Amino acid sequence: MLDKTFAVSARAYNYVQFVLPTQARVIGTFQAQGGKNDIWVSIVDEVGFTNFTNGTAAQTYYNTGGYATVGKIDVVLRPGSYWMVFDNRQATFTNKVVTARLAAIW
Repeated sequence: MLDKTFAVSARAYNYVQFVLPTQARVIGTFQAQGGKNDIWVSIVDEVGFTNFTNGTAAQTYYNTGGYATVGKIDVVLRPGSYWMVFDNRQATFTNKVVTARLAAIW
């Protein structure tokens, strides 16, 4: 589903949308570099993504609970559309380089 390295600008976020046609176990890892080597990572559904982009509280299916350098993801998700969000809005000047790998096990 995801295996890439990308930049997340300061005061910004990036996301990757993925669709699960059936219930699946979603596993993966991420690592951030740059500045304090930290990023806030969440997985949200469509309602959660709408709330997140509007700056309101969003239900998450995975959440680092704060900024982290590395993390492991292991969640079971129902069929539907999801967004994996990489949030660097707290950083004033520093871009982050994130390496993320995510796979679904049906």
